[in-house]
Amino acid sequence: MSKTNILRTVPRSFDPLYVRRINRVTEQQERIGLNTCARVAEKMLEFEQIGINYSTVNQVLQELTEPGVSPFRVLVLNDWAKGKEQRYGTIMVDLERG
Repeated sequence: MSKTNILRTVPRSFDPLYVRRINRVTEQQERIGLNTCARVAEKMLEFEQIGINYSTVNQVLQELTEPGVSPFRVLVLNDWAKGKEQRYGTIMVDLERG
């Protein structure tokens, strides 16, 4: 069993000092991993003296739950082009939420 798997098996309800430290490190891994790619996160966490592999960063991110999002009811699609055969794109807007 790897070191990271052992650390994750400690329940968060058990709250001595070392578990809070583990939670802080995990939160930092999640924060950096969400804002960068996994390989960059590996290098940034190495700079913070947190040894982790990029595949473990991906695993940490996969374990995160997505925030609840209600489905949209009114969606507008618009295709646009800047010049003929140059740049084009599609924009999708939820009219209820902006």
